Amino acid sequence: MSTTSETRRPTPTNHPFDGDGAHRSGQGAGAPPPPPPHTIQRLPALLVNQIAAGEIIERPASVVKELVENAIDAGATHIRVTIEHGGRELIEVVDDGRGMSEHDLPMALAPHATSKIREAEDLDSIATLGFRGEAMASILSVSRMTVASRTNESEQASIIAGEGEIIHPVEPFGAPVGTTVTVRNLFFNTPARRKFLRTDLTEYNHVNARMIQSVLSNPMIGFTFINNEKTILDLPANQKPTDRVLDVLGRELSPELLEVNANERGPQRTMSLWGMIGTPALARGSNKFQHVFLNGRPIRDRTVLHAVKEAYRGLIDPTRFPMVVLYLEMDPALVDVNVHPAKAEVRFRDSQAVHGLLYATIRERLLNADITPALNLGSAGPRNVNDPNQHRMFCVSNTLTNWNVSAGSSYSPTTTSRSDSVNASVQVDQGRLVNFLKNRDPHRSLPESGFSLQEARSAMNRSENTESDQSEKSPGQSEPPAEIDAESKRVFQVHDSYLVVEDDEGISIVDQHALHERVMFEALKARILEGPLESQRLLIPAVVNLTGSQMELLEKMRELFSRLGIEAEPFGPKTLGIHAFPTFLFSRGVDPVEFVMRLFDRAGSGGLPPGDEEALHEVLDMMACKAAIKAGDRMSAEELRNLLELSEQIERAGRCPHGRPTTIHLSIEELEKQFGRR
Repeated sequence: MSTTSETRRPTPTNHPFDGDGAHRSGQGAGAPPPPPPHTIQRLPALLVNQIAAGEIIERPASVVKELVENAIDAGATHIRVTIEHGGRELIEVVDDGRGMSEHDLPMALAPHATSKIREAEDLDSIATLGFRGEAMASILSVSRMTVASRTNESEQASIIAGEGEIIHPVEPFGAPVGTTVTVRNLFFNTPARRKFLRTDLTEYNHVNARMIQSVLSNPMIGFTFINNEKTILDLPANQKPTDRVLDVLGRELSPELLEVNANERGPQRTMSLWGMIGTPALARGSNKFQHVFLNGRPIRDRTVLHAVKEAYRGLIDPTRFPMVVLYLEMDPALVDVNVHPAKAEVRFRDSQAVHGLLYATIRERLLNADITPALNLGSAGPRNVNDPNQHRMFCVSNTLTNWNVSAGSSYSPTTTSRSDSVNASVQVDQGRLVNFLKNRDPHRSLPESGFSLQEARSAMNRSENTESDQSEKSPGQSEPPAEIDAESKRVFQVHDSYLVVEDDEGISIVDQHALHERVMFEALKARILEGPLESQRLLIPAVVNLTGSQMELLEKMRELFSRLGIEAEPFGPKTLGIHAFPTFLFSRGVDPVEFVMRLFDRAGSGGLPPGDEEALHEVLDMMACKAAIKAGDRMSAEELRNLLELSEQIERAGRCPHGRPTTIHLSIEELEKQFGRR
């Protein structure tokens, strides 16, 4: 079939060509279209350097950092830094390093020019602080700079000057061996950047922080730091690392600083660690007192900081930061420092090995030190935490049994219950109680609470006379404070809240709730490593009313519930039924509904950390706090003895799981001073 006409697609009216291909501008059909305007073009060199400066040169402190690092890489033995008006008007860095020849000076100011690497393979093993070749060109692009330098082989120095994109020729100059870099009028040609600089004092503080990092990381180099003609730091070369740390942090902190020293286990020993860490008493409200150096380079690495935080877990308040100065040395091939423009972040080839070395070393050192706070009513100095004879918090017995928390071992003493129906001041062997609960007949009827105290006592060969003797006392009758004498170590309870314990150096005052909480926490932590906690089934499930968003968290919390011995299933869209609850909490009278509600409240508000182990520690904190004796609970002499003996056999007895001190110490010297005997 043939067609008599051809259907043609209409040409859009806004097309620059008509239907026959002729251009509407009137040009002939064969005329070429005009070239489009260029949208991609090469940036001027000055603008490129200023953009790089935006990444590297944030403020005067950034200039000081780059210039000091260059001086260190040049092999300087002494570096002098002078600033004026916070560094915005003048920054001068003078070193006695190798220097540069007159031929190298122009290249020193050129972008991407460096003497520290030659080929791509060099990036796999960087041993210098600087290597990018951007710093000098970036600083020059936003300031007025002069560089004077002389090598050992030169008879005279040379000087080069520049500002912005202008670089003047090299000229002869009189100067000693080394390099002097002078930077004036920072950001003079970028007024927007200059406008955002803070006050002179703020900028000085930033420079001072940078200087402290450089001073701490290089104890073999002497440093002088001058601000507005006032000498701030003047430290000699070839100092011992310990002396350099104490000179910077303050020698008055020496009694509260602990030295750490470790090598990686194994034949290769690819890592080593040395440093000084503060006791919990030196914890600060910010992390600016945490100094970490990798092969002499200051770093802010998440792996390292997390290891430090975990090592101090339970010793300080979670909102505070320990004071640490750590020097980590490792093969440069095992770390990538080329991941951040300012070289502040690094990437480890084996971050777990780094984390493990830091965590184990710091944790072990803290456990072996006496970190009990000293109570100084006057000017008496603190005890020396580095004294190996002072690592015990206090002692009530010289013959303590080995305590290994397990399903068959004894926890801590019980305390006076607030319930009228059960007086729990009677000593209970927790291990025998746990064994009883594991072996009892689950089909046997129980009281509504799900726990038979009478049956448990019978299984543990407890005498019924104890309870009857206690019930014969009138409700208002008070007992004298419990007091024991354990091999001349006297202990007594004050206001049913605090324990006063005699030790070799004076007296220790103990918060009974905080100490018992730590004992409970360590017992639970050791027990849960063996498997889920024992649980007690409820005759009638306890019902918890939750919100819709809280119910959505149930699946995420099931593994945590399983490890704690909590069995819970939905009863409805917003209702949860608790079928089993930890035996340990049952024995302490903890309400299942209240405890589970608190768990969901904390999880919903972000109070539980995302990591499973960290979340577990938070929950164990809650369990220990709920189960511990409270202020106002009377303790018997036997309970006092057991609590103090257990505290001698656990880790970190000097702090509760939340980081608050369990004990403060008052020395004999301080007592004598207060009574006028000194």
